[in-house]
Amino acid sequence: VEVIDFGDTTLASVLKDHGYFTAIVGKWHLGSPPYTPLKYGFMSSYGYLDGQIDPYTHEYKTETELTSRKSWHRNDEYLEEEGHVTDLLTDEAIRIIEQEREDPFFLYVAHHVPHYPLDEPDRWMSLYDGLAMHPSRRLFAASVSHMDEGIGKIAEALERSGKRENTLVLVFSDNGGQHSWHSNIEYRGKYADKPHSVLGNNFPLRGWKGDLYEGGIRVPAIANWPGKLKPGAAVFPIHMSDWLPTLCHVIGAEKYIEDLQLDGKNIWPFLTGNQKMVEDRSIYWKTDQGYAIREGQWKLLMHRNSGHSELYNLEHDFRETKDISASHPEKVEQLETLINEFRKEDR
Repeated sequence: VEVIDFGDTTLASVLKDHGYFTAIVGKWHLGSPPYTPLKYGFMSSYGYLDGQIDPYTHEYKTETELTSRKSWHRNDEYLEEEGHVTDLLTDEAIRIIEQEREDPFFLYVAHHVPHYPLDEPDRWMSLYDGLAMHPSRRLFAASVSHMDEGIGKIAEALERSGKRENTLVLVFSDNGGQHSWHSNIEYRGKYADKPHSVLGNNFPLRGWKGDLYEGGIRVPAIANWPGKLKPGAAVFPIHMSDWLPTLCHVIGAEKYIEDLQLDGKNIWPFLTGNQKMVEDRSIYWKTDQGYAIREGQWKLLMHRNSGHSELYNLEHDFRETKDISASHPEKVEQLETLINEFRKEDR
């Protein structure tokens, strides 16, 4: 994972500089020591530094009994702690919410589940007894139910502490569901006989986590603020990068970031109903496998190895079932040119 340069602006650093108490609970995955959360604007950190850990041992991909890769920490210092990761993260989030403080707070909760490896208590597995489900799909469902209860407890803590009416709650995922996972050696071989062969389900979208098809990059999101945001839905793409300028607008910190070259747009006028949709813009993705660009309802995928491009019109074919690049060569050329312009700015 590419680390963030020390001193780079982050959402946490902006909010901290504007009087917010800032806390991260859960997954960091933006660098190991010294590149840890407290160096980037968070005032409190708890959880794990790496991409995925064992739910109970909290170790990262340890392969043998002779090695150990610590990841669990509090305030950037490693610690040993017992308990299931979902419960520990939920409890910490509640603790932060219920703390008495005069300053407003920003709480970023990045739950572990349903990322592999999964290991759930009987309480959650039993919810799916008697259902015709693949064992690893049942495990996936149990982990989501476990997390769902945790999110409910966090919302209850906001209500109980009298903070719900003055809190914007955002819920979203970073990518689509993963198809499967199996390892004979990682996590000390604990999951060698517990293959996760059926995990996510991105139907009706095409593709999985890691793909640039819609199943890999299109996810649902919820923004909720009682009395501030009315019920509604977006039928156009909103990107993760939009939240930085949007939240800076909400707290009155727009001038603080106006000199930054941001990818995102302020979507607050849409969320509050003052604007019907976010202005048209091009959205660019890059992975080890290739590149993708979306402009309006047009989407182009360029594969690194073959150099082949695929073109889809998502308005008519959001499942990406028919590559129409051969019948629209001008659009392919235009979007390939646009991708190459974006690539010039890649780090």
